[in-house]
Amino acid sequence: MSATGDTKLPTSKAVRDTLADLLGRAVDVAPHAPVASVPTDSLAIYVDEHLGTRAIVMADLPCSVFIGSALGLVPAGAAKDAVKDKVLPENARENLAEVLNIVSGLLNQPGTPHVKLYGVHSPGDSVPVDIRAAAAALGRRLDLEVTVPGYGTGVLSVVLV
Repeated sequence: MSATGDTKLPTSKAVRDTLADLLGRAVDVAPHAPVASVPTDSLAIYVDEHLGTRAIVMADLPCSVFIGSALGLVPAGAAKDAVKDKVLPENARENLAEVLNIVSGLLNQPGTPHVKLYGVHSPGDSVPVDIRAAAAALGRRLDLEVTVPGYGTGVLSVVLV
């Protein structure tokens, strides 16, 4: 396939291995039913060289908090309190953005267009309607339940546009 082909979904194993490498701990992933984006999700937008949207990665609030907190070695109790309080702390937000930037490597496969992280929308941010609609589309997507041991479980979705 040429570099003008379609972006490909990563495998569940690739997602698990990448998260485990970044967090320095085993991470469990399991299939999850497709979910639609809600305002408490973090959304990462990935674009090609022409700024065409190629993929969206969504992380629900628990997934956002647990991944960001585990990367920053925030105590699990504080992370669980943040989820209970429905807030994504600034340090977890910044750490999650770093993880989502590295996730672009999962989308860059031989013979496919190079994609890069264009931006991250944190919970409560205004998200363009077309991005929210694309994130809800069924079809070319990978929805995973992600468990960060010691922290908890959330949902991460990769949606190709």
